[in-house]
Amino acid sequence: MSVLKEINLLSKIKSITCDSFSIEKISKKLVQEIDINHIIFELSVNTKPDTSTGELTVSATVEIFSDQTKNIFLGKLISSGTFSIVNFDEIVKAHGGKIPAPVVATFIGLLLSTTRGFLILKTTSTFLEGCMLPIVNPSKFFGNDLVK
Repeated sequence: MSVLKEINLLSKIKSITCDSFSIEKISKKLVQEIDINHIIFELSVNTKPDTSTGELTVSATVEIFSDQTKNIFLGKLISSGTFSIVNFDEIVKAHGGKIPAPVVATFIGLLLSTTRGFLILKTTSTFLEGCMLPIVNPSKFFGNDLVK
C-alpha cells in the first residue's frame, strides 16, 4: 500500500492557447462516408520545465483520422499552456529535483480539457462538427515516473 504525500502547490495559469488548427479539404462524397462517432484521435503531449522562471509548458498535438485504419487524415490541432509554479524551488527540492507526477498530470489535464473546447469551437460548421476528444487520464502520458 503506497502512502500519499501532500503537495502544497501554489500555481497559476500563465497562458493556454490554440496554436494552430487545420482541416483537410475532402470531397463531399467522402464527407458523407465519415461517421463522426468513429473518428480516431492521435494525441501526443510534451512537457518542458523552465527552472529559471519556475514554469512548466505543456503542449498537445491532436491528429484526427477518419477511422481506425488512419488512412484518411482529417485535421490537426496544436495547443499549449504555460503554468507558473510559485513555489517551484520548494516543490522540486522536496521531490528529489523533479516536478512530482501528480503536479504534471494536473497541468496536462487542464490543457487537455481546454484543447477539447478548442476542438469543439474550431470544428463548428465543418464536417467535423460534433467530434469529441475523449477524456484521457493525464498520468497515462508518463506512468508513475517523476518529470525532470
